[in-house]
Amino acid sequence: MSATINPNHPLPVANAAVQPFLMIGALYAALMMALWVPWFLGFIQVPSAWPAQAWFTHELVLGFAPAIVAGVLLTNIPSERGHEPLSGVALATLVVLWLAGRIAMGVSAHLDVMTTMVLSVAFLLVIPVLIAREFLGSRNWGDLVVVALLFGLGAADALFHYEMWEFGRTKLAANVALALTLLILTILAGRAASSAKRQSTVFYIACGFVALGFVLTGLGILWDDYDFATAGMHAWTVGSIGTLAVAVMMCASSAGRSPTSVGTIILYGLVLVSGLAWTIAGLYPQWTLPLLPISGLTWIAAFVGFAVRYGRIFCSTRSH
Repeated sequence: MSATINPNHPLPVANAAVQPFLMIGALYAALMMALWVPWFLGFIQVPSAWPAQAWFTHELVLGFAPAIVAGVLLTNIPSERGHEPLSGVALATLVVLWLAGRIAMGVSAHLDVMTTMVLSVAFLLVIPVLIAREFLGSRNWGDLVVVALLFGLGAADALFHYEMWEFGRTKLAANVALALTLLILTILAGRAASSAKRQSTVFYIACGFVALGFVLTGLGILWDDYDFATAGMHAWTVGSIGTLAVAVMMCASSAGRSPTSVGTIILYGLVLVSGLAWTIAGLYPQWTLPLLPISGLTWIAAFVGFAVRYGRIFCSTRSH
């Protein structure tokens, strides 16, 4: 895939897909966690037909992460080919389509199964079509890898809904969707790191979470230990997706232009603490009550912090 994020030349934010999707993606990440933590701990109820953990996994992997990927790719690929990025009514329609999926998942207890699935999957089927259109005429078939991966995410989402409807839990879809999402984010973050060595530390930390997930899951299988397997999944979700997404978001925007600034280091530090706290909670479930709020609060602070930092830069860009 040739789409490269260069942090020294951030993607144009005015009238580009990266602007709304990075902003709503960051805000949704915070909202998602703010709902899930008290829901998971039994303090609140959400009008979703799904259990708290299944809803969170779905929205993290198939809601939040695709928004970030879409914003970056739909801006960066047209810019590389000298085309105008998606904007105006087309972009607004795409944002509404994504929002419809998130709302449907949140109130699915009041919707029929098919309506929820269609609204959820639609965004993941439209995005690869739009990206494939940008690749038309290119003789580099490697460019189509990302299109195939995104179509795979759409299929995994449909399977996720089928399994929840048929079995009340997911057997295969969550793992497939998680693997595809991690692969896409790793490709984007890795190319960003190769464009600016100063960003490589964050990429290596994120990859460390991916490796940690393999180690913990492997030990869980080897020792038939549920806690280790759970911790591995936690390392792959909140740990890996959180750090990879922040790395991609900071590199794709002007917010990460100074990787050594105090604000940038704090954001990376917060999402790192969030991932570590939730991974440890998997190993020691008796510590879930104190560790989950720590993970949630640091995650929320990281993504709200990004939204504030990025919003200020965007407003400054528009004013000039």
